[in-house]
Amino acid sequence: MDVENKAFVRLVGAIPGIHLPFNSADTVRRVFSRFEESQTVLYDNLSQTCSYITSSTDCWTSPANKSFFAIIDHWLTKIFEYKEDVLHFRELHGSHTGELLAATCSTTIENFGLQDKLLAVTADNASNVIVMVDKLASLVKEHGHRLQFFPEKFNFVRCHAPHSRVSCLDCLRRIAHEARYWKNSMDW
Repeated sequence: MDVENKAFVRLVGAIPGIHLPFNSADTVRRVFSRFEESQTVLYDNLSQTCSYITSSTDCWTSPANKSFFAIIDHWLTKIFEYKEDVLHFRELHGSHTGELLAATCSTTIENFGLQDKLLAVTADNASNVIVMVDKLASLVKEHGHRLQFFPEKFNFVRCHAPHSRVSCLDCLRRIAHEARYWKNSMDW
């Protein structure tokens, strides 16, 4: 139910001493305001504590058929404290093309002043991600920035966790099947 639905507003208004504190437009404004504040704090934190950074990315489609893209950055401070934070989290409009993902990454990296600090990107093995990584390397170089440590090749760490999980679950299913078979065939 929508909290701005006229019937709901009348219902709540009929309860003595109860008032709706805000509407959804106000909530959206507050969320975006807090997000912008946190991005400013993150920018300051990164500029003061980060010499090099790695990023992990993922995109997915929700059950409501909305696509999202996230970038999480990981770094060590100058005193070797591990830090990570969400650098980008937005709904994607259009398909998850490698070019769109690369442009989004490049813009985000530039907005946070991380162009010369990026060591590697970790992502899944989807074909659009392979294109994203290649295009991102080109964009970084086109803008006159250098890739850290291995300038001839962009550092792409392929995340195998989803595939490992599927393999492990398959293996466990087979073990469970065999265990049931042997348990049922044993004469206790």
